[in-house]
Amino acid sequence: MKLALIQMRTEPVSQHRTTAVRIVELIRKAGEGRPDLVVLPECAYPSYMLYSDPEAWKSAQANTEDILVRVGRLAAEYSMYIVMGIALTEGDALYNAAVVWDREGREIGRARKSNLWHFDGKWFDAGQTSEVYDTEFGPMGVMVCADGRIPEIAGMLRAKGAKLIVDPVNLVAAAATPEQLSNQQYEFILPARAKENGVFIAVADKCGVEEDMVTCLGRSFVTDPEGKILAECSPDKEEILFVDIDLSECKEIPEKRPALYEAVVTPTEELPVTRDIQAAYTMDELNLYTLLVRYSYASKEEYIEKAMRYLRNGQIASADLIVLPELEEEFRLDDALTETVSKALEGDTVAALAGRIDTGKGPARVVRFLTSKGLLGALQSTHCAGVQNADSIEVLSLTPSIKIAVLFDEEAEIPEITRTAMLKGADILLCYDGSSNPMRIKTLKTRAAENSVFLIRSAAVQGIDTGAIYNPAGGQILTTLTSEEHAAAGYINTALSKSKSIVPGTHIVHGRIPSFYKKERNHE
Repeated sequence: MKLALIQMRTEPVSQHRTTAVRIVELIRKAGEGRPDLVVLPECAYPSYMLYSDPEAWKSAQANTEDILVRVGRLAAEYSMYIVMGIALTEGDALYNAAVVWDREGREIGRARKSNLWHFDGKWFDAGQTSEVYDTEFGPMGVMVCADGRIPEIAGMLRAKGAKLIVDPVNLVAAAATPEQLSNQQYEFILPARAKENGVFIAVADKCGVEEDMVTCLGRSFVTDPEGKILAECSPDKEEILFVDIDLSECKEIPEKRPALYEAVVTPTEELPVTRDIQAAYTMDELNLYTLLVRYSYASKEEYIEKAMRYLRNGQIASADLIVLPELEEEFRLDDALTETVSKALEGDTVAALAGRIDTGKGPARVVRFLTSKGLLGALQSTHCAGVQNADSIEVLSLTPSIKIAVLFDEEAEIPEITRTAMLKGADILLCYDGSSNPMRIKTLKTRAAENSVFLIRSAAVQGIDTGAIYNPAGGQILTTLTSEEHAAAGYINTALSKSKSIVPGTHIVHGRIPSFYKKERNHE
């Protein structure tokens, strides 16, 4: 299948007439390359900041139908599918939409942006569509820009069979030079979205600056089902990118447990996170000074010896939470070790001690959170192979104001786990990760950013790797050295994880539409 991504130069709404001409010219130029599918950016017509010139916007609206007709004719003339972002009035509603035409020039669908970004909500209505279109190459789903930040939306498209997800975008960025422009969705969210769903994702963006304010990323790209970017455009040039893909290369997704994800479709006002983010706190009670420890060992005795040293030194450094490395599979997390660690603690310091315990049905993978008074609580895996898994995704209160949830290895690849934990109030995700694949890091950054939570990665104890802590934007705030033994400490300020506003108008919790996800999940 041959794709053509049209990366347009952004123009203000006052230039809508020349924008319409350029759209036709660019589609014709793309058509000469004989692609099977042409993708244009979000709001290719007329522009993104519609109300920067209300009179021009009214004029542009009057020409919308003509643009739709002309693009449909071009689809038929060149016998190619086209997906184009456009501001679309339907009755009394205005949608940030993407229209889909088939090879005969027939309009076969409209995707309407659901997760409105920033000032989108000042003029657009939130859409609730999740359609997959059959093509001779395989099923194709369509989402619009910030919809890619919501795992439920791409997940719904994949559940309906999509092997290619087309994403018209206006990704915004900031930098001193075009070469430095970057964006979370480009860096890690959309690659992670492709991998977790086992699909190709094709992203068409704009370049340039609209109204001397909205700086577009450019860098239109295609990522494969492993999250690898196959090809991309420049950050600042209007151009057309041709990419060949084979949808037979799509991957199976991990086995899931839908009964554990009810929080995803629970009304927002009933969720624990809604109560937590509205509560009153002092700044001090939201801080958690955290020591992340990594070391190798040849025996359980050596593990304990090193643990005692780090527990002692961590408490000298006033650590509130000390994360010890997970015990390797051949060693068991027994009551004697638990008691030894607990006795080494003083005051309110909490230690996270992870490993396998024996149960009547086999081993279970757990994290015990310990204080000087004993066991504060324990959390167990829910989706790991070869062990007994818990039948619910739980969170634990480390303090009256701070909650934590856990992940183990492949559980990072299932977005519903971290989504459910966040909706149940988790401020922090603690992930024990034995993968050294760089794509896993992108996935973990995505889990932090899509849920606006902190994520602690405790790396495997063997080999060259690093533990790290990521903030609610997916940025790294600290790391251990690239070695087999090191500890690093820093503040986790959960005021940032309780502030679920990404930009004005875009909220991690209140911007979700659980009734929409429930309807699509149940195919009502």
